[in-house]
Amino acid sequence: MVVFAVLANEHPQFRAELPQLAAYLAAFMGLTALAALGFIGLARQRPWRGWAQAALWVALAALASLYALTRR
Repeated sequence: MVVFAVLANEHPQFRAELPQLAAYLAAFMGLTALAALGFIGLARQRPWRGWAQAALWVALAALASLYALTRR
């Protein structure tokens, strides 16, 4: 993200791709947060650990679908 932001003035292609890169960065940060939540739930044997794991898998499937749809 930093490289794209720094080189955006020199390469117009980077400037055009910056919003999509930011969206993917946000999506993967959310996925990372869900994975961390699921891990904490499993490690501490919390009763909500199944819901956290389910949320992680649903988000992963949604992200894979989004990626597949935007790459056509």
